[in-house]
Amino acid sequence: MSEASEERLKFLYERAIEGRQHHQGNFNHWMNMYAIFNGALFAGYYTMSAKTEAVFKVLIVFLGAVAGWAWHFSAKGFYDWILSWIQVVKKREEKLDALCAQDGNAVVYRYYTGKKTTSTQKVTKLFSLLTALAWSVLFAENVTELIVRRNYSLRAQKGIFFVLALGVILLLAVIFYVLTLESDFKIEQME
Repeated sequence: MSEASEERLKFLYERAIEGRQHHQGNFNHWMNMYAIFNGALFAGYYTMSAKTEAVFKVLIVFLGAVAGWAWHFSAKGFYDWILSWIQVVKKREEKLDALCAQDGNAVVYRYYTGKKTTSTQKVTKLFSLLTALAWSVLFAENVTELIVRRNYSLRAQKGIFFVLALGVILLLAVIFYVLTLESDFKIEQME
């Protein structure tokens, strides 16, 4: 391999790692923003008095449900994107393996990915899912309470309204999840 080819491979490898690190920084920034927004809505909701208009409470929990699901799907997307960056780095490492062996350097990602670990991204995905589900239950409860109060419906119908409201928001979440399952990224297209 020529020296120019070796330098090009090293350059591409370093840029792949820089790209992955930049994306990790974005992950940290945006996950904090979603967490703060969800926390602020949660604090706002629970500091409302009993005299607060029911429509306003429904609006707050609706924003909470949207923020919770946005947080969850962003965490899922970031996790998938990070995995794709690791694949890019691994592909570069495969090409540099002979060089690294000659220089005595060690590659990083190829030896550590694939092991069963609990990463921050995995924990964030789980926590954001639980937060989105909690907001969805609160939304269903508040919508149900608003309908029962406004229409003076029988309390027995409250359960039906609750299930319908919760079902709609969960159905929308499942639809969005299914739409995001297939990634367009193919490592083979990179070369």
